Amino acid sequence: MVKNIIKESFLKPFREYKTFIFVIGLAVICDVISHEFYSLHIGRWSLPLMIATSLVILMIVGIMLSHVNRTVYKTDVEYFNVKDNVMEGLKEYIINLYYVVLSSLLSLLFTIPTGVYTKLTHIQDYVLSNDISTTFLTLHELSESIPINLQVDLVHSLQINLIFGMLMAITLISFGFIGRIILIKTGSLKEALNLRNVYNIIKEIGYMRYIQFILASSVIIIVMFNILISLKFFLSDILISAIFEAFILIFATNGFYLIVSKRNSD
Repeated sequence: MVKNIIKESFLKPFREYKTFIFVIGLAVICDVISHEFYSLHIGRWSLPLMIATSLVILMIVGIMLSHVNRTVYKTDVEYFNVKDNVMEGLKEYIINLYYVVLSSLLSLLFTIPTGVYTKLTHIQDYVLSNDISTTFLTLHELSESIPINLQVDLVHSLQINLIFGMLMAITLISFGFIGRIILIKTGSLKEALNLRNVYNIIKEIGYMRYIQFILASSVIIIVMFNILISLKFFLSDILISAIFEAFILIFATNGFYLIVSKRNSD
């Protein structure tokens, strides 16, 4: 089942090419607006402009989601409704932020069991005990003053923590897509942020099936990203980013919709 879901979801952006192209265009507009805003220096007007820019971006994101939802979920939603589009974009932002913050906090907490915190404490104690002044030292100069065994231990611990952090980020970001499905079905943001609801759906899907789906999806996304990066001589960074964002949005939305809707099938 996972193989068919991945195949169908991969082809979805190309089969629904009108939606794909439209979402790419909206993603380009979002990137351009963000880039232009951060390049401005307008003093006391920066806060009002930031609020206005954020509302415009949220509205555009809402329109993107409305188009993708209509394509994938076959929902009967209005394409252009300023209030609904802004709320849709805001809810998407809240769901994504919630699961990203969770993954960041868990990764930070795991600096203790993975040994990163302990190794950093050992290095700090060594620096203080040897009265090494770090005020004007570069990172390279400081590393030459620290024993190689402390550096190696720290690197190993960082690698373990990085791997865990990546797995945690991938897992919790996937929860965000399930949260979107819950939001569409229930209309409740609270229900979409309830980890118990997400867990129950994954339990119904089957842990191994879900892991297979996440791993296969991650491979597809990585391959797509590398293909787009290889085209940087022909495409601008903004266009590459927009294509990648649009592809992930349609691919992942369709993939999670299919695996959730077929979770009780063999």
